[in-house]
Amino acid sequence: MNALTRFEDMAEHLLQGLLPGSQKQRLQPVEIAKRLARAMDDERLLAAGHWLVPDEYQVEIHPQLFQDWTPVVASLEKEMAEYLLQAAQEMGYGFQSNPVVQLKSAVNVRSQRDMRVMTHFTTTGKQSGGATTATPRPRGLIDPTGAMPTVQIPAVQVPGTTGTPPQGQPVWGLEVDARLVPLSQATLNIGRMLQNDVVISHTSVSRRHAQIIWRGGRYILVDLRSANGTRVNGQRVQEHVLQENDQIRIGEVEVVFKRL
Repeated sequence: MNALTRFEDMAEHLLQGLLPGSQKQRLQPVEIAKRLARAMDDERLLAAGHWLVPDEYQVEIHPQLFQDWTPVVASLEKEMAEYLLQAAQEMGYGFQSNPVVQLKSAVNVRSQRDMRVMTHFTTTGKQSGGATTATPRPRGLIDPTGAMPTVQIPAVQVPGTTGTPPQGQPVWGLEVDARLVPLSQATLNIGRMLQNDVVISHTSVSRRHAQIIWRGGRYILVDLRSANGTRVNGQRVQEHVLQENDQIRIGEVEVVFKRL
């Protein structure tokens, strides 16, 4: 039994007899679980060769739905956290600490079919009593059957591997759609989302498709498990040390690594 099937069975057991009548017009726990897993996957970060995902998740739901679920909210939160833990293991992801899910009532969620999801990576600072300091990032209202809204991309640093590129005028850059993008930072995010450093608006490009990082005095291209892959000089790559005039293919879009 996979993680989602196990969670769905457990959620049905928890809600059995709690809410009479048809529930078709209301959000279902399994829909929240699916969206949490999707948010986890969307917010993954590459750190020291491993994929790291958020460990704090907040889900805001309609006040009436929250009220109806009140007797089992704590159990649902626990089961959702357990589901994320198992789903992360299945996908090869890791957490900084055990995942925590919190369900909250929110008056600005106007439909019992909607939810608002927020995620956060715990910081290293601690509050009194041992609680970690964390401020959730809003992800916007989510239609359970629609696409994820635009999200903010946290800065991605690979501990122990990235450094500071040479100061002064950038020497290297990317040629994308007849425009030159200088490489002047330690980490450059490439993808379809507007918050990327290099935005490529093409359906073959994933929202967070690839990164270029400065490591050991060289620029390294890293594919972020994109749907259509990243190729260099015709070869699909997961990680590649960039050389002058490398022909990079981000999905179906051609990019050239070149000296400025």
